[in-house]
Amino acid sequence: MFNIVKKFIDEFNPMGLLPHAPDDEYDIESKEITCQINQNSTINEIAESISEVFSKWFDEKFEIKECVETAEKIYQSLNHN
Repeated sequence: MFNIVKKFIDEFNPMGLLPHAPDDEYDIESKEITCQINQNSTINEIAESISEVFSKWFDEKFEIKECVETAEKIYQSLNHN
């Protein structure tokens, strides 16, 4: 599950750090999100997790609506693989 979350979080690149930062730039956040969600999580629950984790780690408010597109991609990958 971590690889799926990492793929889409890296693609989301909410702080604009990639591709200039190391490849593992969002690994801590991706691991934390992976621990908070599961196969049965809804898109909204995944978006809430992304919002919460990035708001915490980057001391910047991430609105849930900003995270929905990435959450949808994670949801689809978790439920169709």
